[in-house]
Amino acid sequence: MPKRTVLQNFEFEEKKIQAMAEEADDKYKKLLHKILNHKDKWRELVLTMLSEKELSVCTICHVVSSEKEASSVLLEGRREFFHGHEDSLYTIKRFSEIHHLCLKCYEKVQKEDGIIGKCDGVLKGQSNLRAFPAKKDTKGHLILVDGYWQYTNGTETEIKIPDEKLISLSQEYDIPSFKFPFMLSYIKTIINN
Repeated sequence: MPKRTVLQNFEFEEKKIQAMAEEADDKYKKLLHKILNHKDKWRELVLTMLSEKELSVCTICHVVSSEKEASSVLLEGRREFFHGHEDSLYTIKRFSEIHHLCLKCYEKVQKEDGIIGKCDGVLKGQSNLRAFPAKKDTKGHLILVDGYWQYTNGTETEIKIPDEKLISLSQEYDIPSFKFPFMLSYIKTIINN
């Protein structure tokens, strides 16, 4: 068997390292997927255990209140979104969101229902808000429109409680904590890059 040259040894070693890196990358991706899946199950556990205690968390102010006082609402319309360096730019975008609200936020949203903002001459649009009582069944979300319950078109976003708030609630209400909180910001960084 002929002896390999320095270049051949280098290329052989490089291929080995590449194969090892690809294998490690696959294992890393599987680990991240398992952690994210576990986090979703943990989020569900926290909300279920709070519900068993007849408690609910508002998706706007994040206050814990009695489930009897909480309401689900579909908020939709158009609003200003600020972005860019130091939020120096803005645009008006449509939104459709399912919220679970405490009594105080529900009353505030009801007062703002139907409000139309001032017209923006630059963007040729204006903000507005509509609020519809909502509930969920096995087929999806229903909203109350003109006295009748009807299914939404499925394009709405269900607003979630921030992970950091759920971590503090799990500690406050003696619910098992998420074992990998240090990974959350790391995972967000990887996903955003």
